[in-house]
Amino acid sequence: MNAAVALFTVAVLLATVSYGDSIFCPPPCTYKKDCSLPKPGGTCLIFPVLVRYRYNPTTRKCEEFKIGFGCCVNCNTFYTKAECEKSCI
Repeated sequence: MNAAVALFTVAVLLATVSYGDSIFCPPPCTYKKDCSLPKPGGTCLIFPVLVRYRYNPTTRKCEEFKIGFGCCVNCNTFYTKAECEKSCI
């Protein structure tokens, strides 16, 4: 298999991984948001490209952070700052 085909195969496989759906992650948040949880993180399959927000209990503010596809998320992950503030402040 030449390098171009191998690279294409890897790219297709990575592109099919759903955001936050890695087999190494806890189940997605389907219950009440928990603003006390730590910043989501872990090993991502693709470098951070998505902007999300999380509540920081120390600063008592919603903060922006970036995640990549395949990163684990938790119930302290919000799509917008307004959503974070509505849930946590």
